[in-house]
Amino acid sequence: MLNLGLFYISQRDFIRAEELLQECLETRKRVLGPEHPDTINSHYNIIALRNAEGNIPEASRLTVQLLQDHTKPVVEFLRAQKQFASAEALVKIRINHLTKENGPSHASTLAAIDILAQLYQSQDKYTDSELLIRQNLETRKQTLGPHHEDTLASMYKLGLVLWLQDRYDASERVFFEALEIRRKVFGGQHEKTKELVDVIVACYQSVGRFDDGDELRAKYSTL
Repeated sequence: MLNLGLFYISQRDFIRAEELLQECLETRKRVLGPEHPDTINSHYNIIALRNAEGNIPEASRLTVQLLQDHTKPVVEFLRAQKQFASAEALVKIRINHLTKENGPSHASTLAAIDILAQLYQSQDKYTDSELLIRQNLETRKQTLGPHHEDTLASMYKLGLVLWLQDRYDASERVFFEALEIRRKVFGGQHEKTKELVDVIVACYQSVGRFDDGDELRAKYSTL
């Protein structure tokens, strides 16, 4: 169905192409879900059809709508295709839109910035990623407080990006500050606390610090 639809585009038989591509999109939505990579790919096939028809405004509208509805899976799809420049451009457009619509401190704006930071990391742009993560961390501390789950998630992301830059001392300070807050807020045996312990242990293991990892795990197994 999909290949035939693309074939019809190549033959400029846009009516038949649209019929097949729309059917494929609806089937994938129903069977795979709206955020599956194959479903996202079907959206892009519809956009390609509009471009082939010369309907550039509609192609642009569909692109913006797709990003608005499914920001993270769209970026993941583009990243998997190694289309980093396209992914960055789309996320920046989304951030600008959300900033104007909801404000720079809104949860949706910060979530989009998190996606851009993650995209930078996937390209080893750790300095750029760190800058965005620190920005989000400070905003969340001010608006949500230091003990909020989103603030703690930003601390985890900061610790990780520092570790990826081999800045182990700085990373550990952030990790352990976040870990202590989680212990106080949730308890030593809570899933969220154990989750961060596992992350730190994995970081230790990645550089051969197995004893430090075992000691940390043993400590939190008794709290």
